[in-house]
Amino acid sequence: MATTSTSTGPATTRNVALVGHSGSGKTTLAEAFLHRAGAIPRAGSVAEGTTVCDHEPEEVARGISVSLGVAHLDWRAPDGVTHQVTLLDTPGSPDFAGSVDAALAVADLAVVVVSAVDGVQSGTEEVWRRCDEAGIPRLVVVSQEDRARASFRTVLAALRGALDAPFVPLELPLGEEQSLHGVADVLTERAREYDGDGRTHEEDVPADVRDEEHALHDEVVEEIVTHDDEQLEAYLAGDEPGAADLERTLAHEVLTGRPCPCCSRPPSRASASTACSTSCASSAPRPSTARPSSRCPTARGRVPRRRPRWRRTPRATRSCKCSGRSSTRSSGRSRCSRSSPGPSRRATAS
Repeated sequence: MATTSTSTGPATTRNVALVGHSGSGKTTLAEAFLHRAGAIPRAGSVAEGTTVCDHEPEEVARGISVSLGVAHLDWRAPDGVTHQVTLLDTPGSPDFAGSVDAALAVADLAVVVVSAVDGVQSGTEEVWRRCDEAGIPRLVVVSQEDRARASFRTVLAALRGALDAPFVPLELPLGEEQSLHGVADVLTERAREYDGDGRTHEEDVPADVRDEEHALHDEVVEEIVTHDDEQLEAYLAGDEPGAADLERTLAHEVLTGRPCPCCSRPPSRASASTACSTSCASSAPRPSTARPSSRCPTARGRVPRRRPRWRRTPRATRSCKCSGRSSTRSSGRSRCSRSSPGPSRRATAS
């Protein structure tokens, strides 16, 4: 029987940044995380202006994030360890790109939120580039699965075509758009059906997607064990690792960015999935093992040069037309530096 650990410290502290294109569902995902962890009694709505992260009057009026939102939660992983997670909800508009850089500067993991309707957009590629520059491990969450024209498989293909990373889907949606009723866990090969109260219960994988799910399971397992020599040797010998072993290996490999886990966000009526929440808490590397930012000069082996002090630029000089002496130019005027102003017309007339 697993025991619950509530000790605090770097080993159980995680800073998770939610990044993505504007309107992809980052704030709604933060609400789902908070509700799933029990930090809030019910998930707020962006349309109603009742979310935790968007509390400024301008954010409530516009329905978008204009500043960096911070929220805290405690998440108990399946192994019994309680993680203290700080969510950093970043604005998606390029006008507030500074908030994204501020979040990535302290984040241990970046959750890239991609809309199942709009797919990979310009903001998605931009935050992916910023994560590359900052050296931040990533996890992709496909949101808005219950909306019209939503397609998880289309988004997964777009991710693999637009971004340079091997994506491994940990979940497969059961149904599409309004008919979405659950997800299939690719590692355990069990289905989680959505209940009316926002929770889930396990069942066998439906027969209509069983072949697709099993083929995806083999693909994901091969991708994970490829980066671990011991598991790869056992897998080739016919001994497939269990789901717990694969999750631990995947959490270690997330630090290198290869592969990149991909989860499915439940519909708006449900809270965040257990696999998605556990991946954010457990797959994120410890702060002590996180790679230094590539933007930091010391991370590239260089010592930053001290910026020289500002020096005043001497004023331009030119020769005086009347006597050849030096003259100075200041504020658009030029006059002889040694001559005095000539007598006025009134003095000459007198």
